[in-house]
Amino acid sequence: MQPKPFLKWAGGKTQLLPEIIKHVPDNIDRYCEPFLGGGAVFFELVNRKLIKEAILSDINWELIHTWTAVQASIDKVIVELKKKKNDKDFYYEERSKNYTMMKHEEAAARMLYLNKTCFNGLYRVNKKGKFNVPFGKYKNPNFCNEELLQNASKCLRENNVTIFCNDFENIENWVTPESFTYIDPPYIPLSTTANFTSYTSGGFSLKHQEALAALMFRFKKRGIKALLSNSDCETTRILYNGLNIFTVEAKRRINRDGTKRGKITELLVRTW
Repeated sequence: MQPKPFLKWAGGKTQLLPEIIKHVPDNIDRYCEPFLGGGAVFFELVNRKLIKEAILSDINWELIHTWTAVQASIDKVIVELKKKKNDKDFYYEERSKNYTMMKHEEAAARMLYLNKTCFNGLYRVNKKGKFNVPFGKYKNPNFCNEELLQNASKCLRENNVTIFCNDFENIENWVTPESFTYIDPPYIPLSTTANFTSYTSGGFSLKHQEALAALMFRFKKRGIKALLSNSDCETTRILYNGLNIFTVEAKRRINRDGTKRGKITELLVRTW
């Protein structure tokens, strides 16, 4: 079994991998990803043996905490996961806990459990930074897939992977002309009701989007190869005017109204 994402994540890129791979260099000395999420692109590049080293980061500390626990302490994480139950009351009890007061493996197991049992696999926090997604009511969620977790852990331990928590702009310190960076930020909303950016209590504003665009133009000036995903809207096209923009078809999976889920277009932006 090849390693693959062990977390559900809003905007995950599994379905777009065939399109993304078309824009990936043949040989990558250092792969960088500053919006890690579920890591679908990272795992695909490892499976294709395209990278020699990886720098994975995200500003979401709970997410990074989970990734590092899976990398370093997977057996302990699995022990903790086996204590969980697919029960509504148990879910809300776990949700109410403060992960910062837990042991490393306990906090990671809590997030993995909540991720697979919450509504739609969403990660969302309120202004106080507390996870607030309701119970998902799944009949038999597999929140302790040992083979999946062990394979992911082995991949992270054996492929020269560094994982850390930081703002996306910090990745500029790690890139080189021989590196490749994939950037998958919270998308610019297509409407006021389509804003799913509450991965951290501060959200991801237009100023953040503008700073990200400025980073992409600095990469271009330095000859750094970077590929970015974002929504297909006028704001995105204006921000990245001057870079190579490609339109791809995707499937919208997150909407409270199931009838409004369906095919849409997204953009891939390339610095070279």
